Amino acid sequence: MLGAAGGVGRATLALLEGHPLGQALLPGTSELLLHDRAPASHATPTPDLARWLPATELDNKQDIARLLCEHRPDEVIELAVVGTWDCMSACAEVGASYLTTAYDTWQGTELLDPDDARCMLRSRALFDPPDVEVGVHLLCMGMNPGLINVLVARGLHELATRSGRAPSLDALDLYAILLTELDATTTTTPLEPASERFPCTWCPDGCLDEILEPEAMMTVNGEPAVLDHPPHRAFYEARCGDELIHGHIVPHEELVSLGAMYPSVELAYCYRPPPATRAALAAAPDRLPDDWPTRRLYPPDHLEDLRGFNRLGALLCSRTLGELWVGWDTPVADALPYSTNATLLQVAAGVLAGWSELRTAAPGVYLPEELDTARTLGLAAQVLGPLRVVWDRDAVPRAVAKRRVGPA
Repeated sequence: MLGAAGGVGRATLALLEGHPLGQALLPGTSELLLHDRAPASHATPTPDLARWLPATELDNKQDIARLLCEHRPDEVIELAVVGTWDCMSACAEVGASYLTTAYDTWQGTELLDPDDARCMLRSRALFDPPDVEVGVHLLCMGMNPGLINVLVARGLHELATRSGRAPSLDALDLYAILLTELDATTTTTPLEPASERFPCTWCPDGCLDEILEPEAMMTVNGEPAVLDHPPHRAFYEARCGDELIHGHIVPHEELVSLGAMYPSVELAYCYRPPPATRAALAAAPDRLPDDWPTRRLYPPDHLEDLRGFNRLGALLCSRTLGELWVGWDTPVADALPYSTNATLLQVAAGVLAGWSELRTAAPGVYLPEELDTARTLGLAAQVLGPLRVVWDRDAVPRAVAKRRVGPA
């Protein structure tokens, strides 16, 4: 496991140690090797069959290849930030299968083109993987991307069943699919003034890069399309569960892969960050990502004082059938026994579901959309509980641009 000392790594390790789905992935003959670029600075839940490797930086394919050749793993679970194609190729060369939660390029690469800062434009490389002949390689499998991709197919099935129509875009008269997230995580301990640190329930640096991109992006006609403002500069209204939220349109890898699968509809990700995150952005909206000190709203910075929930799902928008939302509503209280928050518990559930699928798929390279929808969601439900479905039969059709409700 690469990146084992991070937030997702901690949550995944806790599930491997204490949840039946995780325990099933580590039979008694297994050994789990844990790697990170720096030693864990805090106590981390660790299964009995796990051991930490010496901390080292992985800066290129040669570094990864040396590590894998030394230890010859059967599977590599990558929760770090390394070059996806290089890591996948190195895994195939030693006969290992590979799972990663995102499509990444190497850190520290000089940005020669402004478009290099835009994750959706980089993510188009997902459709041109290197040739590999050995192993099962599952890309972008966590929660978002990951389980959220699979939720779209489930939403099509739900809306078809409830309406009596066929489960296709045309039959359901769909014009848009929005992925919506409401992160309502709070702390009982007061935080410093909003302008001093940027707090987040997942990697703060990653969130800053995403929400402060030069232009917000969505998918139109199967291709990335820009809006006329950075993500954090405007709010858009969309259903998330049983309520309407005002969130930012942010870039995500799944908007690229889902756009290729469903090119006739608009796709966008509407994200309502936690209150403390919104307050920080409002206090210093012009500050660059590298100029923000950060705070993790997850261990080791916080645990017992976390409250709230994270709600995340897919919203299918029809001209004649209203809007149907399907997703998970995860209380922070459900995550605390695993030493994590609700947001990272959702990601770790996606990792375990994908890891389980890695064991059954034929050799090849897969995106989440290519997995068995019912089986994958069933695995995740063992951790997150049953899915919620909300159908607003009377919702008025609104294109993404028409959902803008003003500046942030």
